[in-house]
Amino acid sequence: MATFTAYVLVGHGHPNDDGIIPIAELALSENSRPAWTLRPRYEAFQQPIPPIPKQRIWIPSRSEHILEDGLLMLALLVWQDRQLRHAARELFHLQEPQLDLSALDAERIAALRQMARSKELLGKLALFVLRHSSLCNQLEKLAAWSIQAEVCTPRWWRIQNQWDAAPRIGGTLAINHNEC
Repeated sequence: MATFTAYVLVGHGHPNDDGIIPIAELALSENSRPAWTLRPRYEAFQQPIPPIPKQRIWIPSRSEHILEDGLLMLALLVWQDRQLRHAARELFHLQEPQLDLSALDAERIAALRQMARSKELLGKLALFVLRHSSLCNQLEKLAAWSIQAEVCTPRWWRIQNQWDAAPRIGGTLAINHNEC
C-alpha cells in the first residue's frame, strides 16, 4: 500500500499578508513507484480562473526528478502557461487523467522542465514533506524555480508502527521565535 510522503497546498499568496489562498492540492504517494495526484479545491470564496482540471495522476520520469516533475505538472495544469502547454502538447495530451512521464522521451521532458523553470509562476506553494520522503534530497531544486513557497519539514515526531513496543520520538519542539 502506498503512503503519502509529501503534500503541497497550491494557490496564491495573500496580497497583504503571509499565508495562502488555496486553489489545488498536490500529494506525493510513494511505495513501489512514486505518483503525484493533483486535485482542485473549490472553496466557497475562490474559483480558480482558468479552472483546474479534475483529478490528474502523474508518474514522475525518474526518482531524481520527482519534485521538478510535480512542479512541471503545476505549471501546465494549474497556472497553465500558454507557451509551456504548447510545447507539452507535442509530447502528450494534457487531458489525460493519468500520465507516466517515464514512458516519454527523457530529453524532451528535461527540456519542458527547463522551460518551466525559466517561467515566473504567479502562485504560491506550501510544501509539507515528511521524514523519509524522496523529496528530502530534492528540496534545494526549489530555489531554481520562480515561485513563492514555504517548505515545512518535521522538527519533531512521535511514530509507532505495529512492530514497535513503544513510540519512537525525535527532534525538538523548541521554536526559535525569529523563524516562526
